[in-house]
Amino acid sequence: VCGDNHPEISSTYSSLGFMYLEIDDSQSALDCFKQALYRNISMYGEEHVQVANCYQIIASAYQNHEQFRQALEYQEKSHNILIKLFGENDQIVKNSLSTIDQYTKLSVQKEIFKKVEQRSKFERNNFVAQRPLGMNKKPKQGKVCLGVF
Repeated sequence: VCGDNHPEISSTYSSLGFMYLEIDDSQSALDCFKQALYRNISMYGEEHVQVANCYQIIASAYQNHEQFRQALEYQEKSHNILIKLFGENDQIVKNSLSTIDQYTKLSVQKEIFKKVEQRSKFERNNFVAQRPLGMNKKPKQGKVCLGVF
């Protein structure tokens, strides 16, 4: 009735995405949010508040799934649009910058944790139990030497 490039279709995809998030189906949610994004881009162009909003929703979905680098990527796309639309001093833009800072910190923390975990796993796998010096030899069978000559 209203065609593929109608705002209601985009809104429906966003609503479906939120429903998928409610049932912990992150991948289906992301697919729906990206459909809404593509439709908004084709309706409004790259630099529209609806497009920025879609980027933020996708960023949030990635953040909820602890994929912080992807969250950061989409939040930065949104931020760039918001700066062009509202200017750097607008509160929406400042909030967006704060979110970028949060995603950056979470991404760095996850990378540090991953490296520590890898190092720990490596050390566990390569651990060789050390016995005190002289204790790793088997005792000789046979003669007993008392040290008296």
